[in-house]
Amino acid sequence: MDVDLFQKQFYSEYKEIFEALSTLTKRIQNQEEKVEISSDYGQLNSRIEILQKYFTENSSFIPLYQVRKAQEHVGQLSRLAQEVRDEIFPKKKFGFKSKQKMTTLESAIQKAETQNVKEEKKSESLIFDNSNSCMIKSIRDQSYTKLEDEVNGKDIAIVDCQNSVIQIMGNPSVVQMSNVDSCTILCGPLSGSAFVNNVKNSDIVISSHQLRIHDSTDTRFYIHVGSRAIIENCKQLKFAPYAWSYPKLATHFDQSKLSLKSIGDFNWTAVDDFYWLNQQKQSPNWSFMPEDERRKWNSDQNGNLE
Repeated sequence: MDVDLFQKQFYSEYKEIFEALSTLTKRIQNQEEKVEISSDYGQLNSRIEILQKYFTENSSFIPLYQVRKAQEHVGQLSRLAQEVRDEIFPKKKFGFKSKQKMTTLESAIQKAETQNVKEEKKSESLIFDNSNSCMIKSIRDQSYTKLEDEVNGKDIAIVDCQNSVIQIMGNPSVVQMSNVDSCTILCGPLSGSAFVNNVKNSDIVISSHQLRIHDSTDTRFYIHVGSRAIIENCKQLKFAPYAWSYPKLATHFDQSKLSLKSIGDFNWTAVDDFYWLNQQKQSPNWSFMPEDERRKWNSDQNGNLE
């Protein structure tokens, strides 16, 4: 990889996306047609994902200080895109009007209750567009299945789930997981990215074009990824090849534009730990799962595990 070429192409695209997002902000302020703005935002969001993929695939060929700098720029674009999304799809605001005076016990209680509501809404904000999303929330001690007519092409959020088996039998666009404990999550191939945050003591089977894992511990990932998987602030993660089978899996892989034939040797071994910068030594935060520890799952067309 020519480092100078990477620098030129990466920062040229970064500048174009940044300027386009800034222009989009002005258009929102001018109250232009929301549908058109939403469409343009979707295209820019896709360009950010492509730029992230371009950076990830070349990060091992460029100097470490340039990796950090490029990572900061991608993060800046992601934060700006989030701000623009919040303006297009504003969140509900909660609050209590009060006069300027000394805080009373009652107002303190109200403030605490309001903060709890905001925290709940924060987890719901994982999804991009409520009209094309599916929230799986607060599943406890049960088996839960979504079939393709419920998930195909949608953004899926799996939030605050514990001690459950969750199956996503279809071809979603994006999957985001947050606050998952002691679960088995089986997911069909995605057309976009997977984002995992605060997952512990779980088994995750997922295939996506990109995979980012944050703040997670003691979890087994069975993956099939179109680019290098990225972990940040994680410990005791293990990786193995994608290991779930169900009747329409091949069809869903075709829809996702990922290759079913290459399962087992398609980037499940390519993992970057952004909290481990010593490229000469293996990160202590993740490892490959020994073959005798690996599991396989098979489901029928209704989601019954065999």
